[in-house]
Amino acid sequence: MAKKKAIAGQPVAASAPQIPRPRLNKLKVSNFRCIGNQPVEIELDDIVILVGPNNTGKTAILRAYEVVMQHGSKEGDLTIDDFPDGKNVEGRQPTIELETVVFEKTAPGERWVRTDPVTNEMFVREKWMWNEPGPPRKVGWDVASNDWAPDEGPWGAPNVAQAYRPEPHYIGAFQKPEEQASQVVQLLSKAITDRAKGMSKKKADGTGDDSPTDYEKLLNAIKELRLSIASEATSAVADVQKELTSMIGEVFPGYQVTFDARPEDDIEKALNLYKPDPRLRMGPIDGFHSTMERQGSGASRTLIWAALRILSDRKEGKASSAADRPHLLLMDEPEICLHPDAIREARRVLYDLPTTNGWQVMITTHSPIFIDLSRDNTSIARVERLSNGVVEGTTIFRPKKAKLDDDDRVELKLLNLCDPYVAEFFFGGKTVLVEGDTEYTAFRHVISCDPQKYRHVHVVRSRGKVARTTTRRAHRDIDVGISTFWFA
Repeated sequence: MAKKKAIAGQPVAASAPQIPRPRLNKLKVSNFRCIGNQPVEIELDDIVILVGPNNTGKTAILRAYEVVMQHGSKEGDLTIDDFPDGKNVEGRQPTIELETVVFEKTAPGERWVRTDPVTNEMFVREKWMWNEPGPPRKVGWDVASNDWAPDEGPWGAPNVAQAYRPEPHYIGAFQKPEEQASQVVQLLSKAITDRAKGMSKKKADGTGDDSPTDYEKLLNAIKELRLSIASEATSAVADVQKELTSMIGEVFPGYQVTFDARPEDDIEKALNLYKPDPRLRMGPIDGFHSTMERQGSGASRTLIWAALRILSDRKEGKASSAADRPHLLLMDEPEICLHPDAIREARRVLYDLPTTNGWQVMITTHSPIFIDLSRDNTSIARVERLSNGVVEGTTIFRPKKAKLDDDDRVELKLLNLCDPYVAEFFFGGKTVLVEGDTEYTAFRHVISCDPQKYRHVHVVRSRGKVARTTTRRAHRDIDVGISTFWFA
């Protein structure tokens, strides 16, 4: 790998070891859309799969993270329809809390960083609150006072703070065609940039020296230009700071205002490798090519998966560096409009995305095909509405807590290949685990005679004695919350 050389005029800090960006650890939501006063808490992993009945708040959870990541823009504002029952009631106003894992204390500020005494992991907590429709008020957890700070938070202003958290890419189940097109273009733009950096790296590696890559030279040139302009504007900045300090001092004696232009931050945003508003067209090789907005639902969804597949492919690109901003894919029902074979391919792409490019993935699904217990980076959370109307989120599988050994994982992987619908027991209700097709048919017949009485009963084939033993072991080690479990 080509190493970076210090460039004249470039601060020493720029050549320091790159520190990984924060990663999501926990999301807590209350009084948001259909989620009520009792918070729904989701533990986050590389991949999080949200399962549960329709209209229980799964999509609201995806939207909650997107909202807080748009803080500071109009897209981060809430309307009255986002409040419970469409009413602004004191004590029942939207609150979204986020906990992230950080790898250094300087950027967020030491007062905001909590260190776990057992794991030595460092965490930062933030909370967004809406007293009325519109923008939120954001606060941070002050470790020293062990309480929420009144009007402060880590990382400073919203636009600065957002750069330190995973960038969301939300793909809804029934998005407007133009919204889907925008998401695909955004994903492809990321893939093109990654591959350009990868090709630049290959070229540098071929020279046999440690000089910067072509891509790094471009970024360094932009950085030098910014620093030069910032240096020449020093006297102007000083004058503005002096005037601001004088004005503020009339109301807050002893206070000073400083202006930090941050010329070294987010240099890559200043570099575009293509037009600002690229378009994606598709059509027959010898025919008319129309924009993505005019394609059918199946074609649009397939394009989304093609873009994600390119991102998950390392062949010509490279994995993201520690200093790159992380990304979070938020996807509603990825199985929609896809052929069964395409669904299996989509699952593979999703599971490869975090391992090749450092993404995090959170999806909602009604398809057991997207559950793969053989992976060690996947958590499953069930979201359901209780009899009293309360929406509850429960993490029912987390690799760190499960007691699956290597043999269990191999057997579960094979079982998933043979019949992924065995994973149906994760989706709630009562499960009948049977060994053969005869028993399966008999139970299905009984259910069909009184569908209302047995509407929460799942009949799952265990596919033989070995598979049945594996499934029973998985059930033993995983908190799936099954109220009744029979074996035939």
